[in-house]
Amino acid sequence: LAQDVSSLRQSEMIDVSDAPARGPENAVVTLVEFSDYECPYCVRHFKQTMPQIEENFIRPGKIRYVFRDFPIDNLHPEAIRAHETARCALEQDRAKYWRLHNSLFSAPGTHTKEQLEARAREAGLDTGTLQACLATGRVTAGIRRSGEKASSLGANGTPAFFVGLWEPGSTEVRVLEAI
Repeated sequence: LAQDVSSLRQSEMIDVSDAPARGPENAVVTLVEFSDYECPYCVRHFKQTMPQIEENFIRPGKIRYVFRDFPIDNLHPEAIRAHETARCALEQDRAKYWRLHNSLFSAPGTHTKEQLEARAREAGLDTGTLQACLATGRVTAGIRRSGEKASSLGANGTPAFFVGLWEPGSTEVRVLEAI
């Protein structure tokens, strides 16, 4: 990732208008993560590093954290189903989305329709509404655009992180650094 983003221009912007986020809405510093729910490195980050980021930076209000979808189909062909489920959950209820999100980081093969429905129920989501959303396929294009944005920024794997500054009055983050 570092080699690919060495030419990253500071004028690169990430639209975060439709992305789930935690932390203060007016935080200037923003950490944008592009991730794949089935990626073993993403799972490790979620379990080992994310709790520290949450405790030291998000909860105290030092940064805003934004999650962006980046399922890598050639490595994890079933991950898209987890990302679609999460996006439909986000449409239904942000708090319940985060409960579901926290349960989605797991090994390939753990995102069958039945397993995702069970996780959605555990998160308190209405599975009928969730299934209706999934049946339309309306969230898939947004997931694909998110992955395309990550690639355009030079991300060639997951997780990929970009630290930036929120542009007041906008829905965009100006990228300062790729991690």
